[in-house]
Amino acid sequence: MSISLSPNTQAILLLMAPLIAVLNEPSADLLTQVEYKRLARFLREKQQQPADLLAPEGVALSQRH
Repeated sequence: MSISLSPNTQAILLLMAPLIAVLNEPSADLLTQVEYKRLARFLREKQQQPADLLAPEGVALSQRH
């Protein structure tokens, strides 16, 4: 049985889930819930979605408004 994940789910997992389990040590490389909410808001404002971050052209991320 094969489970297929949508491109959006794949992108979210890459941002939020640890790729290597380390006992009781949070990874600084992962987004916190607050950081993810900020990113999700930014993507919505740009009419983009998480899967667009994986596209070859990607989404240009900038702190400038």
